[in-house]
Amino acid sequence: MIEKSEKYAVYFQNWRLNKSEKEEAILKTVFEIANYMASNPNLKQMAEDLQDSHSELYKKLDQYGKRNYGIVAYVKLSVDMYLENLQEEQLNERELLNNVSRDLESLFINATSETQKKLNNLLFNSNLWLSQCTNNRNNPAEVQTLCFTIYLFLKLFNLTLKGLDSFKRSLAGSLVNLPPLEASLQALLEHTENQLKKLEKNSSSPEPSTVFQYLIGCCRRVLSAPEHHGNTISEKIEKLHSALTQMAFVILKIKQNQLLSVQLRVAKVLLEAFRWNEQQITGRLYFLEFVDAHRDMFSCFLQGLDGETKAALMQNIDILKNPDKYQQLSSSVRYLASYVFALPTTAFRLTTPKDWQDKMSSISPATWDSQCKAHFREIAEKNIQTTNEQMSSSLEEVKYLTQALFPGQVEVEAMLMQLSTEECDNLAASLNEMRKGLEHFKQLSQIAVQKQAQLKEMMALKIGIEEFLAVHNQFWVVICKLLSLLFACFMTESVKLVDEAKALRKQLEQFMSQTEHSCKQALTGFNSQLPQTLYDDMLDELQKTVNNKTVPANLMIKEKNVHEAFSTISQRFFKLQKDIELYELQEDKQVYVH
Repeated sequence: MIEKSEKYAVYFQNWRLNKSEKEEAILKTVFEIANYMASNPNLKQMAEDLQDSHSELYKKLDQYGKRNYGIVAYVKLSVDMYLENLQEEQLNERELLNNVSRDLESLFINATSETQKKLNNLLFNSNLWLSQCTNNRNNPAEVQTLCFTIYLFLKLFNLTLKGLDSFKRSLAGSLVNLPPLEASLQALLEHTENQLKKLEKNSSSPEPSTVFQYLIGCCRRVLSAPEHHGNTISEKIEKLHSALTQMAFVILKIKQNQLLSVQLRVAKVLLEAFRWNEQQITGRLYFLEFVDAHRDMFSCFLQGLDGETKAALMQNIDILKNPDKYQQLSSSVRYLASYVFALPTTAFRLTTPKDWQDKMSSISPATWDSQCKAHFREIAEKNIQTTNEQMSSSLEEVKYLTQALFPGQVEVEAMLMQLSTEECDNLAASLNEMRKGLEHFKQLSQIAVQKQAQLKEMMALKIGIEEFLAVHNQFWVVICKLLSLLFACFMTESVKLVDEAKALRKQLEQFMSQTEHSCKQALTGFNSQLPQTLYDDMLDELQKTVNNKTVPANLMIKEKNVHEAFSTISQRFFKLQKDIELYELQEDKQVYVH
């Protein structure tokens, strides 16, 4: 704790230079804040410690009368310390936090000049940092600490504003527009609280220990990417689909490698047994005897051969088993000769070098048995070479895709290579469930995007109707409306159009209510057997899409006369109504199909 205070003292003195001696009370306040933060309060504890302006901590931090200056200085120094340890490639984060540091310094030096602008910039840049730079980081502890620092600043700022009496509020009102500032402050406070909850949840989770956990992390990084530069919800879905497809391909390649590895071992053992048999001086097995002696292994070996090679080998074996009359006679003669010359042959094998024996075998007439053996040896050797090449190529693909999916996480490749066949099957099943969940997520997100587009059009139309009524539902129109109840001649064109506009507004409000209800259903309808963290992230993405409020188009109603204005409104309304009916019809068809 002393070392931490000394560090803040050094940073403060380097920042304020010769002014630091006159600002001792501010530095002592910084120490008090640093001591409190060193106790590592969690979110719940901090909220309890700063419930209102009567809280003990709130009063304690003002024991030197410099609470507001102290918290501004503390946050500025904390940001500067964080920037010192930030990696050079984090350019966007560095720029945002440099802006935050400058905004805080500007408030510290002169809080009464351009106060509104400074506070707006500070809240805006802090909000951007929280949104873009706090998820799935390689320095989660530092990020979490800075988030808590910002949260403390916002809590103190919020309590200060709430504690102002009417006179002080009027003074503050001359510097800033308080209502929108308080609303922005409250929104940022809630945003910071939500981010801290996520960070606390992640920090309490163990480090990934399985391939599946690493995959969840990969998917969460895709989802948490800021929605800019090709990161709309539909593009995130495509990236997730691509990641799951690549992972499924990796698992397939690993399973293939496992099978190839078994086949390679079988081929090597079988070829080694064959070579050993051929080196025997006595008791050497004929090919059919050799196959029969290694029946199970030979069956496994055949499974690893392509159809044409397997058929050729089996044909040779069938001929050995079922020779024609000529082959039977030839074989009988050869077997008789083999028996007669058994002793000379044995002597030849004992006294003649192996390379001479091979040379003599190559120039002497070959029996069908020896031809089958030679054919088998050639197939086995080629199979071993081909299998090695296939495994090498497959491993390169696995390595490439693994590095693409899990950049910087070299341990994942080793974990993949250690998976058993059962683990591969389980992982493939989990991937299948995730793909189903992603498909459901895609359908709901499309509904949410479509409904938001409809709501935007409805909002534009509603604003247009309100403008129409504001311009054309004037005093004389109201009088004519009342008189028309008694005298039909007062039912003018303007009165009729105003009545129709009101009727359209009522229908439009019903459409808006139904559409907003559909958006909420898209959220509550997302139900999938996904890991909880990934499920929560997907639900957050749907929530963002549903809550995405964009500025509607201006229908330019004020610039048109009553007939042109109403014509614009009615045309847009009936087109919207037709689009909604068509969309609902398509939805019904999809439900019927499924």
